[in-house]
Amino acid sequence: MSDEPQIVDDMRTATVRRLVGLRELGRLRSDHVRLAARAAGVTERTIWRWLAAGAPRRRARRSAVLTELEREWVLATRGNVAAAHRGLVEAGAEVGSLTAFRRRLARDMTPGERAYARNGVEGLRDRDVYLRWEPEHRGQTYEADHKQLAIEVLALRAHRPQRPWVTLIIDGFSRLIVGWALSLQPTQAEVLSALRVAVVADPDRCFGGIPDVIRVDGGLEFAARSIEDACAAMAVLVDRTQPYSPWQKGKIERLNRTIDDTLLRSLPGWCDGPRAANGRLLGAHPTLRLEQFVELFAAWVVDYNEARPHAALQGQTPLERWREDCHPTTYVSADQARWMLLAGEQRKVNKDGIHFRGDVFIAPELTGLRGQELEIRFMPHDQRSIELYRDDEWLATAYPQHALTQQQRDAILQQRRERSRAITRQARRARRLTRPRVAPITDDRPIEDLTLPHARDDLAARRPRTRTAALQLLELGDRVDASTPNGRGGGG
Repeated sequence: MSDEPQIVDDMRTATVRRLVGLRELGRLRSDHVRLAARAAGVTERTIWRWLAAGAPRRRARRSAVLTELEREWVLATRGNVAAAHRGLVEAGAEVGSLTAFRRRLARDMTPGERAYARNGVEGLRDRDVYLRWEPEHRGQTYEADHKQLAIEVLALRAHRPQRPWVTLIIDGFSRLIVGWALSLQPTQAEVLSALRVAVVADPDRCFGGIPDVIRVDGGLEFAARSIEDACAAMAVLVDRTQPYSPWQKGKIERLNRTIDDTLLRSLPGWCDGPRAANGRLLGAHPTLRLEQFVELFAAWVVDYNEARPHAALQGQTPLERWREDCHPTTYVSADQARWMLLAGEQRKVNKDGIHFRGDVFIAPELTGLRGQELEIRFMPHDQRSIELYRDDEWLATAYPQHALTQQQRDAILQQRRERSRAITRQARRARRLTRPRVAPITDDRPIEDLTLPHARDDLAARRPRTRTAALQLLELGDRVDASTPNGRGGGG
């Protein structure tokens, strides 16, 4: 068989047909033959010979085709060509020289087959081509994933740097990052927090909402009951990818590489940089604190969404692609999504409110609760509000004092005044109940104290309820009853 590829043979056939046509028209010249010979890589004499035959002559195959036995030996030796050739020779097969065997392998086995022999299914997948699937509109499919970032940061009250984790949720149509959460450990709380950011209506941004489908892998954090309940409550279908198939959510996998290339490489503490012989990173770079890295990552997300053109979007930014689509989106209100918040810790109510992460939060419902411990729930990296729970029941939404509006301040003062009036009324009633009282004194019998509760109860039991009962209390009932028929008073 000729070593020339099929495309060369096809080109030569087309050239000869063109020359034959020129000859039939009487327009064939030696210059045409010279150009054709140069393009085909043969001599002019060969071109004239092909013209006489009417087509290029194809040489017969010179080497044998790779047999099934040879393929099996290549697979059995895991792609080791020399070992496969040695095994075939020992088995008595007519395999020829090692060079000829290598040539047949390169010709008759595809790169995917050779990669499968060396690395199994992973090698075959690496050589395969895949169909690209694009959502038809925004909000049709979200993709979610965990990633341990290749950077070391110093967490709060920590002495050794740690590698943080990020939970990302993107819209497949626009590549927009609709939700994210940073943490030191990947748990269901981070997934729930990122999902809440993605679906809850936020006046500070114009994207997000409830998707039709959310695509996740088989991680335990995404398989948690709380995540399934949250998706079920919003009627969101969960599409789980097959094991070891990252290409099934390739858009967010590509985003993970983008984070490494455009953010982490330029920061101190990047773990994939050059290292010394002892394994330490080269260069004396200071380590970022976790709160510093959070600020840098949040700024990067804004830049990615709003300013960075995306090659897969024909140069548009993710936010431009989102706004270009007019498909309606549905959001969850903040009140309906309180159960999706990340549970925090117990905090005591101080005289000025609840202290949390450097801010003082206050709400009208905290009036009169100073000294009591409440559970706070919050969103990571969102200091605009926290939710307060008492005995596992929602109490109020608290806001930082420095960010209160005049209406919120008036509500707190009004609640304080109403609470003060209510307590004053209760105290006034209590004083009346405990005020010393005695029964009417008409003779020298012992004084009856009506202050005690049992005395008041006895008096209430003896209290006259009808006119006749009142007369009996005054010891006049017998005389009145005797003067009337059937014990009833008569008119006169």
